[in-house]
Amino acid sequence: MSDPAGTLWVTPGGVLTGDQNLKADVEMTLAGDTAHKFWLKELSLPAALAKKLFVSKGSMSKVMKMLPLLKPLHEMYPAVCDKYSLPR
Repeated sequence: MSDPAGTLWVTPGGVLTGDQNLKADVEMTLAGDTAHKFWLKELSLPAALAKKLFVSKGSMSKVMKMLPLLKPLHEMYPAVCDKYSLPR
């Protein structure tokens, strides 16, 4: 992620941040504001990819299979915004 810089890993075991000794199946590059809109469900992944707001490296079929798994993260994100005083 850029602006601000950061790394987020979505794994079967949960969400990790920062450098990890892992190999990504899919790598997504995006700006922090874009990630914020995505987690708030204001921006869909297909729309973000079409507008080139997300740049994807890896299997698109894996990306699409991952979308239903992100539902709990979408549901948790508003509480994260509240905890850290992020706008919603």
